[in-house]
Amino acid sequence: MDATTGVQPHGRGYEFGAGENAVIGDTARWVGIWAWFAIVGGVLTGVVGIFAMPVGLVNLAIAALYVVIGMWFRGAAQSLSSVVTTEGSDVEHLMGALVNLKSAFKAMAIATVMGIALIIVFGLVAAAAAVALTNSVGG
Repeated sequence: MDATTGVQPHGRGYEFGAGENAVIGDTARWVGIWAWFAIVGGVLTGVVGIFAMPVGLVNLAIAALYVVIGMWFRGAAQSLSSVVTTEGSDVEHLMGALVNLKSAFKAMAIATVMGIALIIVFGLVAAAAAVALTNSVGG
């Protein structure tokens, strides 16, 4: 069993046809483009974070997340490309792509929930501070 995908190799497996390979190849290309956007965006965010210390620590955390997510998307793109360019392992390559995509989407979902929670917490703190300031000035 492959430790990365959890798929049991079984020799010559299912092969996608030309039409399916065209769709998978195009998807691989776009996933790869998105991967590079995420990686480059993460690196640029990290550079900004370095020059904006100590507030830049948040940027560095976001940068690291983008780079890691970009690497997962890059792995998915490579696995999808392998579906098109190799024979005998289409299902295993497709499962490898899905494992990488699952990891990337899971990380993005967790980061989104954490971001929303932080916005709510900071919003409540700011509202409480505004109320306290208004009461101290007006009272």
